[in-house]
Amino acid sequence: MGTPMESTSFEAAGHAQAVGSRARRRNELYATPRRDRSLRFVVAACTAALAAGWFVREEFWIRAEEGVGYALGIVGLSCMVVLLSYSVRKRALFLHGWAPIRWWFQTHMALGLIGPSAILLHANFELGSLNARIALSSMALVVASGIVGRVLYARVHRGLFGRRREFEPLLREAREGFGAVDSILERIPALREDFARFEQRATESPRTALGGLWRFLTIGCVRGRLAARSVRALARAPSTPGAGSKAELIEWLDRAAELARFRGYERLLSIWHGVHLPLCILLFGTAAAHVLAVHMY
Repeated sequence: MGTPMESTSFEAAGHAQAVGSRARRRNELYATPRRDRSLRFVVAACTAALAAGWFVREEFWIRAEEGVGYALGIVGLSCMVVLLSYSVRKRALFLHGWAPIRWWFQTHMALGLIGPSAILLHANFELGSLNARIALSSMALVVASGIVGRVLYARVHRGLFGRRREFEPLLREAREGFGAVDSILERIPALREDFARFEQRATESPRTALGGLWRFLTIGCVRGRLAARSVRALARAPSTPGAGSKAELIEWLDRAAELARFRGYERLLSIWHGVHLPLCILLFGTAAAHVLAVHMY
């Protein structure tokens, strides 16, 4: 029969293993956007090219009608057309075996940076004619929309190039962590109802779109107020052996708030998909009109 000290050691080892397992699951579920070196290189190269073009714009070394300027216009428009292949890859079954979707998405983002940069250099940072202004404005809207989409995509997926996260596993993870919080609430029963309302607020689907937006915008403030009240209450409450810690309570509040934000990001990404496509159609329509106008008149 083992000694009490050995039993305690086994229990401590089991507890540490369980904590490590939960930490690994949390890292998988709440993965942050991963950085990609090749994409960083594209960003740096485009930034350097635009900075160089901006400082020499008054020298008029680049003219849209001829030479390098004309070639940059072709390159920019070609990049904007080719980046549509990502959308085709997602929908066309015969392309599903052609390279992983991560590679297509990475190429889509790179072309979305190179194309507009080449167009700006092609225009020498000037608005030009009316049709050129409309085309350039449409491109700026699509680029801005693409940046917003990139942010939303990274919040809904496991990293920038990971699989889409699901709400149910996130909910299970938060509920598993509520056991430790429940032991803490035994020391501060006055806050049990507040925690129940916060859990309901974080996990239940909003009844209206406006209510969901309000929840998305305010969940951080609600979480902060509840965390501050809990810390103050714990400081006054008597300590209990084996009870959960303040860190576990704060961690659970963070996870619950993440659930509400995740629903908000999912909704925003859905809306973004509905807005981005018409903007792309507008861009290619105005670009085609600009190209025809330039070559016909």
